[in-house]
Amino acid sequence: MSGATESPPCATDPTAADFVVRSGAAIRLVSLDGTNQVPLTAGFAERVAGLRDRAPGIGVLGELLSKNEYMRSGSYYLWDPLAAVLAAGYEVGTFSPAALSIDTDEGPTSGATRAGAGEPNAAYLTKVDATAAEDVLLGVLAGAGSFRLNACPSPSPVSVSLGSTHAPERCSCSAPDDLRDATAQRRRPIVMQG
Repeated sequence: MSGATESPPCATDPTAADFVVRSGAAIRLVSLDGTNQVPLTAGFAERVAGLRDRAPGIGVLGELLSKNEYMRSGSYYLWDPLAAVLAAGYEVGTFSPAALSIDTDEGPTSGATRAGAGEPNAAYLTKVDATAAEDVLLGVLAGAGSFRLNACPSPSPVSVSLGSTHAPERCSCSAPDDLRDATAQRRRPIVMQG
């Protein structure tokens, strides 16, 4: 979604991102600031190789890493896997509250996420335990665990539709009645990935 507060802007739809940040929903932003703390290293690739025969998922990852040296160089990161680990409820990182805003003006900073003064409207990933994140990911892929959705009060789907920059009025969010009832008692976090 964005580069958070220290990375370059990368929101593809700044108006939609701004809408979400200002929505009042409980937001946990998994940004590049956080995910760039977990590089895919040669050591991680070796751990994957040692588990390749445990399950199909880790076998596929092992094959991918063995055939793509650039992924093992330390300049590639576990961006999406880390976001999935955090969205599944594994607390492998620290989130800090912040008053975030999205730059919606046209230009080179369009889509930038800024932390400013004021009432916090989100929490963003500031520190990651890389070893713990790798352990969770490898455990799940090797069949020793499963992703759990602790943050979800029910398995019901939530639909979020974000309009384009030219049609922000098309932004909407809907959920089945059982989820709406549960969220009236407890705000459900929305995880936005960078």
